[in-house]
Amino acid sequence: MHAIDPDLARIVESLNESGLMDWSGLDAEGVRAKFSDIKQTVREPAVALVQDVDVPGAGGPIACRLYHPQPGTRLPGLVWCHGGGWVLGTLDGEEATARFLATAGQMAVLSVDYRLAPEHRFPAAFEDAMAAFDWTCANASELELSCVAMGGASAGGNLAAAVGLERAGPPGPEALLLVYPILDSDLDRPSMHTFGEDLVLHRDHMAWFWDQYVPDERDRAHPRAAVLQAAIPQSLAPVTLLLAECDPLVDEGLEWARQLQRSGVDLQLVVAKGLTHGYLGMSRRVPAARALLEAEIRRFVSHLNAHA
Repeated sequence: MHAIDPDLARIVESLNESGLMDWSGLDAEGVRAKFSDIKQTVREPAVALVQDVDVPGAGGPIACRLYHPQPGTRLPGLVWCHGGGWVLGTLDGEEATARFLATAGQMAVLSVDYRLAPEHRFPAAFEDAMAAFDWTCANASELELSCVAMGGASAGGNLAAAVGLERAGPPGPEALLLVYPILDSDLDRPSMHTFGEDLVLHRDHMAWFWDQYVPDERDRAHPRAAVLQAAIPQSLAPVTLLLAECDPLVDEGLEWARQLQRSGVDLQLVVAKGLTHGYLGMSRRVPAARALLEAEIRRFVSHLNAHA
């Protein structure tokens, strides 16, 4: 048995008791409505500059939000994609995470409001993530960035990894910061069954997310969707891969880590003991998650500063 961090266990128990994670019979609007009642914009910690920007995209302007903790100083930049299974998530809902990343790492963060499924199915979200990265690179000087990295959590980690693979090599991302990313559409790995009930992210949720984002099962092996199926170029940027021990996605994360290591990619792998999927978003209430994330973000930015 795996012992869940006690602070996180209390949150998980509360989620289960609330019925928030029961999506039986709901469509995307129904699930979004469930979360809208509890998602509050958290505008802390303070960041010196917060600015909304529109980035040109294939489907029209992509709403993004720039967080720069030291205006007037060139800092490493991180293009960040939120989680939510490609279906959930907003710029406002990602405020606390973006501010945390910016202040903990003293880096600029561009939070991306990519198009969501099922209204906009694969590859729309990927296209928006890549457009946001390309635009940030093209405007790095004006944005006061010394370099540009790519990152994301869960579905956002999937998008960031796919962009990293697509843009491997100069002028691609300087590094990738991936927090418990979705990497494959195979829902039968052991961790999917061991941790796929009652621990924030359920196996049924993942099946539902894939149905919304890539309804045609023939497309689910596409390397821009199932990153685990992609060839790994030797020019892939260094990867920081932060997994959760008690997560249905941990096995696919470990499998990708082995692929990266075999390919000679510079990899920082952390499997957070006793933590579940979603610990980034719950880190304000889980000290163990907060401490781990702060240490890894500082290490990540230290690498960026050394290579900027």
